[in-house]
Parts: sequence; structure tokens; C-alpha cells
Amino acid sequence: MIYLHYSEDDGKFLGWFDDRICDKIPEPNKVISDKDHLKYHELISDKEQMIFVVNDKIIVKKAEQIIDWLDIRLQRNKLLNETDWSQLGDVQPELREKYAIYRQTLRDIPQNFNSPYDVKWPVRPE
Repeated sequence: MIYLHYSEDDGKFLGWFDDRICDKIPEPNKVISDKDHLKYHELISDKEQMIFVVNDKIIVKKAEQIIDWLDIRLQRNKLLNETDWSQLGDVQPELREKYAIYRQTLRDIPQNFNSPYDVKWPVRPE
């Protein structure tokens, strides 16, 4: 069998291992078919593509799009950190609720947009 070895931290592809020639297969890994191995091997030989394992599924994305999604995530996390105060118990309930909705909208950005170039940032409550 062929194994795709990936980083536990970020899911990024680290290498291929074949149990017919390797005594030890590093963890974490995902078993893939010979056909998929050829397909994925071809994709990553193209410098524009990167392979990630997310929730045990293999994801192939253009390298530039991954970088752009990382930028989106950094900005989103910054906005979330800046509004952590809004969820404290001494904040007025109406304001806390407005910020809770805003913060959830920020968290949902990756699920609500197909491309990092399409992201529309929510308006921060006043």
C-alpha cells in the first residue's frame, strides 16, 4: 500500500511511503490507491499545487490560494481577538448579542466563500 504522510499541525503533505519498500510508515498518514498516488504525485510536481489532509480528506489547492486563505484567516483571527471583550459578562446584553453575531459571521467566512478573493467582511457593530 502507498501512504501519504502529512503534518499533524497543518495537514500539509510531507511525503510518500510504500510499505513494499519501507519498513516504517510515519504517522499521521492516509492510505491511497496506486491510481490516486499517480494523480497526486503529478499535481504536486506542478509547483502551483499543494496537497493537504483535512478531516481525513485529501485536498488539492493552488499554492497561491492557500497563501491567500492564510491571509484571510490571519485577518479574521485578528478581528476576533480585538472583539473578545464583547463577550464578557459585564457588557450590555444587546451589544454582546450584536458582537456574537458579528463574531460568528467572521468564523463562518471559510464556509461561506468559495474563494479568498470573494470574501466580504462583515461590518463591525458600533
